[in-house]
Formats: sequence, structure tokens, C-alpha cells
Amino acid sequence: MTGKAVRRFRLRSRARSRRSHIVVRDLEAFLPPEQAQEAFDMLDQDGDGQLTLAEVCAAITAIFGERRDLAVRAVAGAQRRPERPAAAARADPWCMADLS
Repeated sequence: MTGKAVRRFRLRSRARSRRSHIVVRDLEAFLPPEQAQEAFDMLDQDGDGQLTLAEVCAAITAIFGERRDLAVRAVAGAQRRPERPAAAARADPWCMADLS
């Protein structure tokens, strides 16, 4: 988070203490209570009701890894598929080119 984003979070957050963790109430400044609780539960790895910097970093790293893996698989799959000739694409009734 940039300094500006951290200041904005602190301003929007209901937390007034100098805690070293986030609680679900802090997320409710950004999300409806049900969504805040769901997001919090996904991030709270040890289930202690507090999000530490380590837990947030681990979640972000996991999400990045999953997205990277999906992108790599998509690219690899696209490279393995043979391209269809233009004539075959035009003959396909479901092809978007037929709509013109």
C-alpha cells in the first residue's frame, strides 16, 4: 500500500487505536457487513479474529500465484491449439464472423 492509500484506509476505518492488526469492523468501512465478514474469514488464516500483516501478505501472494498459474495455462493452451482456417471459421454457424 502506498502512503496515500494507508492514510485513506486509516481515515475511513472506524479503528482509532494504533493496533498492529485489522479486525472485521475495519473492513465494514469499505464493504457491507456480510461481505466484510466473508472477506475477513478468507484472509484470517489462524482464525483468531485478527488479520496481521503476515496473513494479508500470504493471501495476496496466494492470489497472485493462482492468477499467474491460470494465465500460464491459458497461454500454453492457446499455443497448443491449431488455428482454424478462415473458410472453416466462416462455415461455423456459431462463429461471430457470420453475424456481419
